[in-house]
Amino acid sequence: MRKLIAILITIAISTALVRAQPPADMNKNNDVRFVAFDVYIDSGDEPLAAYQIDISDLSGRTKIVGVEGGESTAFDAPPYYDPAALHNEGRIILGAFTIDDDATTGKSRVARLHMQIEGEQPADFDVKLIVAADADGRDIDANVNINEGNQ
Repeated sequence: MRKLIAILITIAISTALVRAQPPADMNKNNDVRFVAFDVYIDSGDEPLAAYQIDISDLSGRTKIVGVEGGESTAFDAPPYYDPAALHNEGRIILGAFTIDDDATTGKSRVARLHMQIEGEQPADFDVKLIVAADADGRDIDANVNINEGNQ
């Protein structure tokens, strides 16, 4: 009986010690951080009613974990995107439009991307404005950029 109790105690202690150890691969991701990036379009004096943007991380160290809308009422809902982009490494195509009379002019935050980044170095984004259009569907001149957010 004492032998059985000793074996059970040994098993219990061994199990507790194994469970107390973090998984071997857990420590390799200590340099992972989560950052929000704001996407801006500046349409100048033209009213922005629709856009499509291609955003890629050239560093290969990011993963998109969430997408939010912008700050204006025209683009406060999250933009359209393929949900599979959340499983890809650092590339997403965003698009949105408004049919209301609330098109925005000037510089406006149209989206916020939440990213998981490996390492301390900043991400290196390639941001392309595929199209920007007014309420009549005419192309307008606009600029796009992405900045680390101030959440």
